[in-house]
Amino acid sequence: MNLRLNFVLGLAVGATILGEASAQSSSSPLTLHDAVGIALEKNPLRKAALADTRVASADTQTARSFLLPHLSFTETATRGNDPVYVFGSRLRQEHFSQADFALNRLNSPLPFENFATRFGGAWNLFDSFASWRGLTRARLMDQAAKHQLDRTEQQVVFQVIESYDEVLLAAKQLDVAEYATRIAQSIVERSQVRFESGVVVESDLLTAKVRLASRQQEAIHARNNLALARAQLNTSMGVPIESSFDLTQTLSEPPR
Repeated sequence: MNLRLNFVLGLAVGATILGEASAQSSSSPLTLHDAVGIALEKNPLRKAALADTRVASADTQTARSFLLPHLSFTETATRGNDPVYVFGSRLRQEHFSQADFALNRLNSPLPFENFATRFGGAWNLFDSFASWRGLTRARLMDQAAKHQLDRTEQQVVFQVIESYDEVLLAAKQLDVAEYATRIAQSIVERSQVRFESGVVVESDLLTAKVRLASRQQEAIHARNNLALARAQLNTSMGVPIESSFDLTQTLSEPPR
């Protein structure tokens, strides 16, 4: 029994030290409205859904482009001293002269440069309505992606509100557990004095100590639940799990 009490008391002291250390760390105030705004900006699920809508919108633009005329532009530049290349390039450019028939210039021409610019265009007038069907499919996928984004945003908002309330509830439960621990501690101190005075037997003192150990264990459990609820809130908002916030709102009963 004494070993169990000492172990529980040690856990309580350690948790108290950790709680004081975390309380000393800087934390910024956080309202429910701010939490929802942060989640809609940083939550990875919402980012993924937003990226899907952008992809679907780009696919719609791509599908629409198949119904439009396509223009092309090319610019090429070549340079060489191959006899066939030089002879043909001069003929193509209409720069051929009598002097180019010299055997030395035909067999060993100087390097010749050739530049070509081309414009082109194409317009598919009929493809058995395949382009129209592709555009319709892309538009439907775009609408589906937007509906999925709305659904994801609603889920994110719901998770943030639920996590925010769970943090507030866990904080209240911790306050109750700590208050019960203080009461149990005062009962142990009073029972110790009464036992030393001979008013109560030792079993009453041991019972009070066991109840104190139970209250301390409940306080540790409540403190862990609060830390877990805070981590869940940070995850829902899409911020680092070790972030610290001071929730400004309080629990209240809904109006009747």
